[in-house]
Amino acid sequence: MGDLSLILKAGLAAPSGKNLQECNLVVLIEERSISKTIQTIEKAKNIERYTGFYRAPVLVLVCAPREAVYGTQDSACIIENILIAATSLKLGGTWNNQLTTISDNKDVINLLSNFGITSNYKVYGTILLGYPLFNESKEKQIDAKNRISYIT
Repeated sequence: MGDLSLILKAGLAAPSGKNLQECNLVVLIEERSISKTIQTIEKAKNIERYTGFYRAPVLVLVCAPREAVYGTQDSACIIENILIAATSLKLGGTWNNQLTTISDNKDVINLLSNFGITSNYKVYGTILLGYPLFNESKEKQIDAKNRISYIT
């Protein structure tokens, strides 16, 4: 839990619009809670088998009030910080938006209430954390030459 706590604190150190700090993190580490989340997504999206959580042992739900002016931007900053911190500790992480896209579904609202997330809050993003299945480190190729313009 030491690394997880460090990663979550890195997320909360992210900047926020007008420094309102409106985002909260809800961390699912119990297999039953993660399984229930998967079942709720399957039902809400009418799909047979949802595999988008890649058997991750930890899900971090980034939440903010539905009326938060900067909810989307603030959660994106938190998510990025968490993913960078996880990568620096050799953990795997990915960003998932399934709960965001179905946040108005009554079953999703009921599920989230079981996690202490009231209906006036929305999940703006979900982070999956765990150990990578493959230890191969691949440097991400960034085509900076064609994506950065300098105006002088």
